Amino acid sequence: MRKILSSVLVVGMLSVSLSANEFEDSMKYVDKALSKLITEYKSMKSDLELVKNKNIELESKLSDLTTSLQAGFIQKETNQDIQKFIQE
Repeated sequence: MRKILSSVLVVGMLSVSLSANEFEDSMKYVDKALSKLITEYKSMKSDLELVKNKNIELESKLSDLTTSLQAGFIQKETNQDIQKFIQE
């Protein structure tokens, strides 16, 4: 995030300080800053996609474990009910 903010700051400072003689050179710096900004954005977007996919994977595992745990409790209660029935 700092890289993005610093790139935006550089772009802003360069755009304010442009003069007729420095326009071409300044545009090169602006282009470099924007390229860095785009690269950082793509990297963050890729990282976000990885986190999103991992989150989906973990939610699926949690759902499976919850279902398994519920089934275990139901089986335990069923076994207890059967034992009570047998004892009666």
